[in-house]
Amino acid sequence: MSRRISGAKRPQMDRVGAPADQYFSHADSLKWFIQPNDLECRWSNLRIQSALFTLGETHFGCGSNFLHSAALWQASAPSSARLHYVAAHPAPLTRIELRLAIAQYLGANQPPPLFAELLAHYPATVKGVHRLVLGSGTINLTLLFGDAAELFEQIALGAAPQQQETPAPRVDAWFMPCSAHIGEGLGVSAAALSSNGTSFAALSQCNATAEQLAACGFLSATTNEPADGMLCGHYTAAAALAATSSATQPARQLYWHINRQAALNPPQQALVLGAGIAGCCTARALATRGYEVTVVDRHPTAGSEGSGNRQAIVYPKLSLRDELLPRINLAAMLFASRYYKPFWEAGFGAQCGVLVLPHNEKVAAEQRQISARLKASENWVRLLQGRQLTAISGLQHAAECGLFFPQLGWLPPVDLCGELLRHPKIQLLRGQVERLVYCDTNKRWSFLDGADKTIAEAPIAVVASAFGCRQFAQTEFLPVAKVRGQISHLAVNSESQSLRTVLCGKGYFTPASGGQHCFGATYNPELDCSDVRQRDHRENIRQLIDTDAQLGKLFAASEIDELDGRANFRCTTKDYLPIVGGVPDVEPMSRDFAALRHDARSSISAAGSYLPNLYIHCGLGSRGLGYAPLAAELLACEIANELPPLERTLRLAMHPARFLIRDLKRRQR
Repeated sequence: MSRRISGAKRPQMDRVGAPADQYFSHADSLKWFIQPNDLECRWSNLRIQSALFTLGETHFGCGSNFLHSAALWQASAPSSARLHYVAAHPAPLTRIELRLAIAQYLGANQPPPLFAELLAHYPATVKGVHRLVLGSGTINLTLLFGDAAELFEQIALGAAPQQQETPAPRVDAWFMPCSAHIGEGLGVSAAALSSNGTSFAALSQCNATAEQLAACGFLSATTNEPADGMLCGHYTAAAALAATSSATQPARQLYWHINRQAALNPPQQALVLGAGIAGCCTARALATRGYEVTVVDRHPTAGSEGSGNRQAIVYPKLSLRDELLPRINLAAMLFASRYYKPFWEAGFGAQCGVLVLPHNEKVAAEQRQISARLKASENWVRLLQGRQLTAISGLQHAAECGLFFPQLGWLPPVDLCGELLRHPKIQLLRGQVERLVYCDTNKRWSFLDGADKTIAEAPIAVVASAFGCRQFAQTEFLPVAKVRGQISHLAVNSESQSLRTVLCGKGYFTPASGGQHCFGATYNPELDCSDVRQRDHRENIRQLIDTDAQLGKLFAASEIDELDGRANFRCTTKDYLPIVGGVPDVEPMSRDFAALRHDARSSISAAGSYLPNLYIHCGLGSRGLGYAPLAAELLACEIANELPPLERTLRLAMHPARFLIRDLKRRQR
């Protein structure tokens, strides 16, 4: 029922038009937002196992509403349920500013639950979508840093004109603390994330507030000017038609990423092929959502192939260019720094920081510009110069500067993969999968061996077997390549033992673990053998010296011929981006979008054709440890019909169907 609440003082507005968090107290959050949405009753009545409730806020402020909502969730919702809180902030606070702001409003009062965890995981103030996993996995906080209307629109699935009923993730309730500034753009974006019955509570500043909200489908019973109160009510799709007129739609639009075969709420059982870092992260992301997951690998232990190095690094590669690859890399690194934090704290590897050294003056100049651009995020990346380099790394350097990432480090992939699979809802089976078969009768995928015997079956299947995806009829169209790489091991010596952080540049060099350093790695697309080669050891040494000439002094001449190492294969793509998402049904997809052969800018109203509940996660290249956590979270959200952790433009850049669409536009299919 729509209603108006009055009789309390509204929060003041700050200089950018956002409410200063003067409703920070628990009582005020209850009065203004929680009670009007009837959240305590709704949460205590959740009965579905692993139920998800999505709560949206148009302005995060200093997080007061989130913290109090999270506290109420933990007190009233079933322990198996999950809260997803999605909040925008056009001018986000830094971590220091956030701590000070909350301290200001708290005074002598105790901070709410999750406050310390929020601060520990709070992201760098970089524009885009930031996913935080809190409360032992029961609470996801997605922060949208930048233009709220744009970013809410970017995380919406959208719908093809002919496929309006496609299942899509929705917000269940809205907090709108700055409704006077909603405007049509933000209202339309919020509406795109809502369904019939989505509740809302909004600060009302004037009659225009109610009119703007109503035009977007957010209906309130209040029509008179609200003097001291709020608007609250529910979203109604029929009332939003005016706001979603053709005038608001792009002139040319494609909907190939929308799955017309998507089924709502398939059984929560999944198969994952491959126990490398991609498969293990995917299995864990699904298991935390309540899925029963069977991981199948041809080896008895996880992480035995491309993920089998002794030490692997979370490798950052930033750029000044506003392009898809560096944007995805940045998003992945930010997520990975939070994802691996509990593993580092548990003794897996070391969060020792990563120091990226420039190999020439051009790169050094670019690093200085990157540092200036990310000045507000010094807790995540900062420029070191002169003696600071030695003070951080422990070694002398020829370079005069370098970018330091204190929240990154290295991990032992085999141990990490094993730990990721250590979950009551995950089992690991050994088996050589030769075919994937789908049964229309029981709606299940089967992994078959060479004798056509079933190894495992489930309604959902994920291929995470790197370049092994080319052996299956369903995924053989994917243009992945097998690229050999060799890393080298150096026994710790009197010089190298001082190294305290990972060094990167042309190659990489890790602090010692078990008496050895790892460094490399080579890149040999034409070589198809896993034998360790001396010439590749020499190439790794050359890369290291190219990274920083001073590093050559770590090697005695006698040591070079005594190096050992490991060689294996990466799965790469032509555009150097991962492949993550639903697997397209090639023939109908090519037919439905055939008009692109004649006009690459054609507007096609049809949604895409996809194989039922078949997904893929591969193509991580040499960035597996960095890309896999975010890619797995993205894939799990797609499977579970949840709001994604990335903007649509970045999701489509990694989508498996991108190659089909690209080939059609180039008349190559």
